[in-house]
Amino acid sequence: MSASTLRCLALAACLPALSPPASDGPQPPPRQAVAASKALDGLWSGAWGGGGRNGAVMQPVIAELIVRGDRFELAGFPALGSMSGTVRVDEGARRLVLQPPGDDRGRAPAPLELSYELRGEALTLRGPGGFPLDLRRVRVAPEPMADVRVELATATGIDAQGRLLATGYTVLRAGRLREMYHRPYDAPRSTARGYAYLVGEEALGEITMDEARRRIRGETPVVIAYRPDDRPSPRLDGTLWQDAGPAPPDGEAVRRTLAAVLRPGTLVFVLSAADNVPVP
Repeated sequence: MSASTLRCLALAACLPALSPPASDGPQPPPRQAVAASKALDGLWSGAWGGGGRNGAVMQPVIAELIVRGDRFELAGFPALGSMSGTVRVDEGARRLVLQPPGDDRGRAPAPLELSYELRGEALTLRGPGGFPLDLRRVRVAPEPMADVRVELATATGIDAQGRLLATGYTVLRAGRLREMYHRPYDAPRSTARGYAYLVGEEALGEITMDEARRRIRGETPVVIAYRPDDRPSPRLDGTLWQDAGPAPPDGEAVRRTLAAVLRPGTLVFVLSAADNVPVP
């Protein structure tokens, strides 16, 4: 048998091993299609219209889009207005298939199709009437290490009224040598509407105040953060999101940050700012 014939037989023997195994069940979507869907996740914003007309200046309309997994929400779109529902990405045809929810009887309206073109952080959509709508991705951080203001204090316990018995210090400069002395003073904090956390090896875990009380032995260093008063944030009509201010100290992003910078076993208290207004 010739050498070329042997090579052909060896190649033929390898082909079944390189082929994917046959399966009668449903096949997963192609990897490229999954990546395309992930690429559209997030917040998108743009504007259309505006300009002068008959001596009047028209303000542009703000268009916004939220895509999160298989859910979408949009507002300010020409010919579409505002709607929400499910979205399917046809990566091959570069189309978004939007399905608004059905009515009370379960009757769903016909899906809407938008063609799209994604160029980095820019997204162009074309829908009914062939309108081109240019959107830009709104910058957000998927897993932020959020900043937070904290207070370091020394705690000696939690009393029957639920007050965290903390000690504060002022500095005294004494004599000609200006020696430094620390004078303690009582600075109790209300925990009535607060939360207690324990720093673990990788994350913060919420614990009860009773558990926190048992973990305070003698003078124990603790970390205190304050949750601002719960007030409704101003919201402008026609927008899907608004700036709600700093990250909340009991939110996941801040807890991730504290777990990264504090020693395991540290107690963290997130207390109501309204319940702990300093008294003159």
